[in-house]
Amino acid sequence: MRLYKKFALRKGTRPCNSSTPSWLYQITNNLCVSWLRRQKRKLKSLDALTNIDSRYNSLTPEQILEQKESSECIVRAVSALPERSRQVFILYLEGFSYREIATSLDVPTSTVSGRLQTAKKQLKSSISEDVPFSAVPGPLRIAMEKLRKDGFTMEEILKKHPLRRHIYGISNKYEVRWESDNGKSLSPQEVVRDLFGEVISRRVYPDLFLENGARLHSEDSGFVQYATPECDDILQLIAHEKAGERILERLSLSAEAKANREGFKGRMAVSKLSDESSENYLLSKHVKPAQLRNRLIPFLVTRQIFAGAGAIILKSDSPYHISRRANQIKVDISTSARDGIVRIPDNPHADKERYQRLQALIGDANMSEWTSYLKIGATSLLIQMLEDDFIPNDFALHDPIMALQQIAVDIECAGKIELSSGKQLTAIEIQREYLRLAKSYFESSWRGVEDVLAKWEYALDCLENDPMQLDGEVDWVIKKRLLETYRDKRNLEWHSPEISAMDLGYHNIRRAEGLYYDLEEKGKVKRLLTDERVGTSIHEPPQTTRAKFRGNYVKLANEKKILCGVNWSYIQIYEPEQKLLSSADPLAPDYVEFYD
Repeated sequence: MRLYKKFALRKGTRPCNSSTPSWLYQITNNLCVSWLRRQKRKLKSLDALTNIDSRYNSLTPEQILEQKESSECIVRAVSALPERSRQVFILYLEGFSYREIATSLDVPTSTVSGRLQTAKKQLKSSISEDVPFSAVPGPLRIAMEKLRKDGFTMEEILKKHPLRRHIYGISNKYEVRWESDNGKSLSPQEVVRDLFGEVISRRVYPDLFLENGARLHSEDSGFVQYATPECDDILQLIAHEKAGERILERLSLSAEAKANREGFKGRMAVSKLSDESSENYLLSKHVKPAQLRNRLIPFLVTRQIFAGAGAIILKSDSPYHISRRANQIKVDISTSARDGIVRIPDNPHADKERYQRLQALIGDANMSEWTSYLKIGATSLLIQMLEDDFIPNDFALHDPIMALQQIAVDIECAGKIELSSGKQLTAIEIQREYLRLAKSYFESSWRGVEDVLAKWEYALDCLENDPMQLDGEVDWVIKKRLLETYRDKRNLEWHSPEISAMDLGYHNIRRAEGLYYDLEEKGKVKRLLTDERVGTSIHEPPQTTRAKFRGNYVKLANEKKILCGVNWSYIQIYEPEQKLLSSADPLAPDYVEFYD
């Protein structure tokens, strides 16, 4: 506190009660940076970058003038950097390590790396265009050589895994119902009880974690929810989402056979609800709601042009919509309800000091592996760019909810929506701007990223030329072609019961009955996974996240009949002795023993 008062008096300022937290944070930040600088005795300040090195004393007056102009150009380029990137860049040039910079700025080391990459890309472009490298003053040339050398090393590492490790998860809701053939029916409670009969007993509303690390539970009669384990790879996530369908398919067949033996003749239908899905992303704590509102939500709103699952909407002037979920959104950021585009739950299931959990509630539940891959892939790129403060505020929408509904009915993808700036753009144009930013942030040759970028651009090109070119890849287009073909053959109206039944049948997860899986069997939709990989994900958890320990422990507990309670971030053991195993880091595959 004495240090705080001394610094405040030295600056000749007094804190204002209404802004003391932010004022104090800035003082503390500046003080830490100043202290760090004092630890480095032979460093040069930013002002020194404009000085001409002694090696250039023999230059002519014209050359000195050229050097001065070049130096001023470089300083302007540095000054034009985003504030956070400029701060990291200057500290880096002064010789601080990533760890020291991260400590002084109170951010993760990965964030330092990302901000430095942003600075490097912008400076490399401006300096190479305006200033020959030979004209760069001595101090800055040495620093730039160091940056280029380290940058090359970082790029070599990032080529192997360009995306920082993020945690992804998908939670889908399924309707389970009994379709009777002999008049004897099962109640919704009995349907759920029978469905879970093979994996759990003596519970009306089951809730359990599985050996693959996922959670299967039911809160409403007749509905079951499957949440994937924590994944750090996009294809891994889609495999585990599909594994959930296979698990429910197997349980439904087993429950159906049991019911038939007991005299209930019929079948158990299980359908994925296209409007009851949420994507979960582990997000850095420093990202604020305003950043979500102005930078990410416009992407999510317009993303439905390739991520929508399609739907027949009764009592609508436009019977076929790109997305069913879009009609149920009421606010941009919700607190507890499911009526928002996004939500930040109170419990991140991780270290609250470092992370928050971002739930994207806007997305439809997809059947197409291709659609899911592009949806999660493009969003994950945006999440990393958002954390590194790389996305400008230029995309803020005038009315996100209205824009969402306008896009949902625009199957030509040609309508314009209004931005807060008054500018009007189509959803495709907004997505192209996000794609352009992603291309400037990520090297297109990096493995894993280039495929997402290529599919993203391909989808936008097709949507602009003719959306029906995405038949076989994007859900809402696949379903529209399927329903149109059936409707034309039988001369039906869009609102006919037969069309509505087909709409629901597209999401039937039982492969012998579901319309999507019929198309898959005929080779009419593109796959990214093999049946073997999905089959493996039914029993094995991801090996690089904490789901590995949880899944393996659940398997052990099932085999040894261990009495325990399992949750996302802890395992409570009751017998033979009480223990609490805990993990606050979803990216770490191990738990720690909290107490005996």
